[in-house]
Amino acid sequence: MRKGRISGKTQTRYVFSFTKPGYVPRSTGYKSATWRCDNYYGTSGCAMTDAPTAVSVVGIPWIDDGIRKLRARGGHYGDPNGGKPLRWMINTRQKNKNRQAVCGGRTAPPDMKRAGRTYCDEYPFASTYEGGTRLPASQRETTWASPNENNTQGARIMNWRRPMHVMDHDPFYVVA
Repeated sequence: MRKGRISGKTQTRYVFSFTKPGYVPRSTGYKSATWRCDNYYGTSGCAMTDAPTAVSVVGIPWIDDGIRKLRARGGHYGDPNGGKPLRWMINTRQKNKNRQAVCGGRTAPPDMKRAGRTYCDEYPFASTYEGGTRLPASQRETTWASPNENNTQGARIMNWRRPMHVMDHDPFYVVA
């Protein structure tokens, strides 16, 4: 498969035929879960698109703490413990708009600057269909994180998306 190529979603149909002398032949069948193959990231692979996967932000102190606080207040998007999944978005222009809507023009408060937490981190992620201001404020959270934390989160997300072949509109959860 060529790099950057994404196939359409499909299912496999399985048919089993039963024959035995003296009996009426019968057959039965079923369809597999929906799946899709791609080479978007430069490696070919397939994913079951209806079964949400999960990315972990555990151990990224301020980012996972912000998500846990949101969930404690009733924010449920992306929560693997009964929440609605987030949906990945591959649209750089909209991702930038989402980030701008939540963090644009904001600078870290003085106490956050002193602590080295100068990066505005938004949840749900700007690169989701639930990002930006699409959800009510009660379902969103911004956290001031250090540049190192933000880079760690970005690397984790990319290292999760590639092998899991997460594509546009694919559902997923966030473990925090």
